[in-house]
Amino acid sequence: MRQSLIEALSYPRELVRNDMDLDDCPHNGLYDDKDGRCLACPQQPECEWLYNNEEFAALEQKPIAEILGALEIASDYVAAQIAYWEHGSRRCGCTSCTWLRHAVRLVDQAHAA
Repeated sequence: MRQSLIEALSYPRELVRNDMDLDDCPHNGLYDDKDGRCLACPQQPECEWLYNNEEFAALEQKPIAEILGALEIASDYVAAQIAYWEHGSRRCGCTSCTWLRHAVRLVDQAHAA
């Protein structure tokens, strides 16, 4: 289950990275909770999520509940994007809609386990 959850975070990481504007970021998207500029940045939630769930974040050592929480946040993010794009996520075959259906099933399975 842990590996499936970790693998599922790959697509939203890509989506978040692509949606962020890092032109004025002093840390090039590497969130720093000690820097007031990061705390006041309008991209702070996405940047902090990305920093905490990036491939280098030692996800294998994190508690499964923390990884599951990250996937739930990612699901909400992708669902918001899908709503903005006005996709019919139940039937649409695009990458985001397909990923969301898979992620919802995975989260349900993890909660049932």
